[in-house]
Amino acid sequence: MPQVETEMSNTAEASQPASSPKLSVVVTSTGGDAYLTVCLDGLLEQAHGVELVVAVVGDEATARRVREAYPEVHLLSFERGLSLPQARYRALQVCKGEVVAFTKDTCTVRRDWCRRLMDLHRQNSHGVIGGAIDFCSREDGCNWAAFFCEYACLLPPLLQSKDPAMSNVSYKRQILETFKEVFSSGNWETLTHENLHTRGVRFLARPDLLVDYRKTFGFTEFLTQRYHFARSFAGMRAAQVPLWRRVFWTLGSPFLPVLFLTRLTRLLIPVTQYRKKFLASSPWLLLFLCAGAWGELRGYLQGAGDSAVKVH
Repeated sequence: MPQVETEMSNTAEASQPASSPKLSVVVTSTGGDAYLTVCLDGLLEQAHGVELVVAVVGDEATARRVREAYPEVHLLSFERGLSLPQARYRALQVCKGEVVAFTKDTCTVRRDWCRRLMDLHRQNSHGVIGGAIDFCSREDGCNWAAFFCEYACLLPPLLQSKDPAMSNVSYKRQILETFKEVFSSGNWETLTHENLHTRGVRFLARPDLLVDYRKTFGFTEFLTQRYHFARSFAGMRAAQVPLWRRVFWTLGSPFLPVLFLTRLTRLLIPVTQYRKKFLASSPWLLLFLCAGAWGELRGYLQGAGDSAVKVH
């Protein structure tokens, strides 16, 4: 089991109010110091009275930098071998806020994100509130394809409430405590949210709750990432369903690239601002979708293996 090192500065400890903070924000970090620095600077500009928890996975150099440069954050440093869902749950266990929000080091929150988030939770009874994700990295076909693979349905004009991403989602404390076993399962957020939906938890999608995604991928890097994510997702999913459904999904795996590309075409072609980017990125996108289909096929047949810990 990977070991965890938890550190919090004396200054932060002394200045922490006796009452629990109203908002806790968890930032998971696998992208390195350059990404995390920009993310934390953006949060700290607006995070007065907010508990910031940073979970760094497999990067002691970045953890050391955070420890030195950001004494006000609660740092958790994990060795390699822990998946992102597991790291998020470990971070969740130390949070004290009435609302707990999640984002990633490769994202930058927009101005007033913290205030907007808390206002939305006060004004709405929904247990889960998710926001939109926009793209602000290099505008080449490979990186747009990677973004469309992960976040196309979370672009501001297309945002849907069914499955918010951990890059921009928040939960009321009551939901986290009532369904603790769901969050501790180590599953990817899509499966977690499916489980919450079946239990009657209400979701709210707000396009004005926005973060910018900044991650830049190389072609081979994302091809590998897509395979490992898909295999781990399929393995986790298969473990929760009857054999007949697992067989059905296995047989359907080869058709996934066509299915997903058709869905993305219907989603993105009508949106003028993304039409050209989608068409230009479609050759890379098709290859990424094929890698994902191969990953799902292996996941349904052979289980998740160690793919979950290879996703960053």
